[in-house]
Amino acid sequence: MMAAFSVARSSCGLINGLRTSFRSVTPVKHGAVSAAMLPNNLQRDCRLYSVHQLSVKERIDVKRKAALVGGGQQRIDAQHKRGKLTARERVALLLDPESFVESDMFVEHRCADFGMEQDRNKFPGDSVVTGQGRINGRLVYVFSQDFTVFGGSLSGAHAQKICKIMDQAMMVGAPVIGLNDSGGARIQEGVDSLAGYADIFLRNVLASGVVPQISLIMGPCAGGAVYSPALTDFTFMVKDTSYLFITGPDVVKSVTNEDVTQEELGGAKTHTTVSGVAHRAFEDDVEALLNMREFFNFLPLSNKDPAPIRECHDSSDRMVHSLDTIVPFETTKAYDMLDIIQAIVDESDFFEIMPNYAKNIVVGFARMDGRTVGIVGNQPKVGFWLFGHQLLSEGSTLCTLLRRFQYSHHHLCGRARLPARYRSGVRRYHQTRSQTAVCLCRGHRPENNHHHQKGLRRSLRRDELQTLERRYELRLAHS
Repeated sequence: MMAAFSVARSSCGLINGLRTSFRSVTPVKHGAVSAAMLPNNLQRDCRLYSVHQLSVKERIDVKRKAALVGGGQQRIDAQHKRGKLTARERVALLLDPESFVESDMFVEHRCADFGMEQDRNKFPGDSVVTGQGRINGRLVYVFSQDFTVFGGSLSGAHAQKICKIMDQAMMVGAPVIGLNDSGGARIQEGVDSLAGYADIFLRNVLASGVVPQISLIMGPCAGGAVYSPALTDFTFMVKDTSYLFITGPDVVKSVTNEDVTQEELGGAKTHTTVSGVAHRAFEDDVEALLNMREFFNFLPLSNKDPAPIRECHDSSDRMVHSLDTIVPFETTKAYDMLDIIQAIVDESDFFEIMPNYAKNIVVGFARMDGRTVGIVGNQPKVGFWLFGHQLLSEGSTLCTLLRRFQYSHHHLCGRARLPARYRSGVRRYHQTRSQTAVCLCRGHRPENNHHHQKGLRRSLRRDELQTLERRYELRLAHS
């Protein structure tokens, strides 16, 4: 009883003391107050919350403004003179308006060597912009390397930002798009920077076949930075401004004594026609980003989501009369497979992959009855009956990707020496999604069927890519 009474008495004393202290505080206007306005017992180490909140807000505004300009206006102007957009301009053009939600905007590098700890060498967000947004209303995770900050070089903090959005993308099941513009590892950080690349490579491998990964090379991509795009599903480049190589021309000259330019060593032309590393090249940043938005519409969000379906205004049962004249009467004359593809797909919309590499095969994405499909077809117009490693690489790679993401894929198989009596036509029809894999078979028609439109039948089946020689042997065996 006495203990409870003493506790109540001490509590009353505390409340009265607080009441006296608050009555002695002078009212504050607009959050401004000076130490002289406080009573003596509160001047020692008391700080009003309103003043502290205002200072934090000011610091946040200053940091945000610094993050938005990256390496400074002078470096932004230099980027524009080279015909390139900045990292934030690229993200704004790629994503839907006001859909980008940035993450880790105020992260700075943690290097304290070689003068890097000085304020002039610290930039909010470091050398990469990361976050999530939407393309035509569909979720996507994006990182865009900022060349105006240390040449877009990768630091430990830079790598952690990229790994964070890749982990989130795999968790929620959404594609990852990387806009690469980097000079490689940040030499001031040494091994820490190289360890960051290892973390990114690990995410590339873990995400392979789980979510689509797309790399868009929009500037120099040298050193350790080139390995990650090579591990992604699709790699696109920009002509004349993007380069993809492990070591530059100077190192090559010092080792092999060869004089090569950046374009010859790792330019867009080299990688889209010779090496096959890049799947397509575009004229400038704007064209590349707009085509990326179009290409994204063909992709599913993950391996657990179906391919997107678009409303189709192209009748699925229409007759394609132009196919009557595509295959020539002369047995020595070739025809263009693209004419057949564009005639049978919805609205002639075909996004070709690797158009300049292994030209004797055509691969790409299209829609049939609004459903996304992948198409693989040999090209009689270019070196018909030629079968090489480039054709195998391009065709089998796309087929593997389509299987991983539950795509229907269409094999368009033909030959240039089609007998003149088998004039071509097509009957458009669609089955369920699991069965929509198309094969164009020429000359396989009933003997009593003389309708030209049904002479070329589009049959549906799921099978692996077969060599042209094997198809020819099978047809000879059944003839």
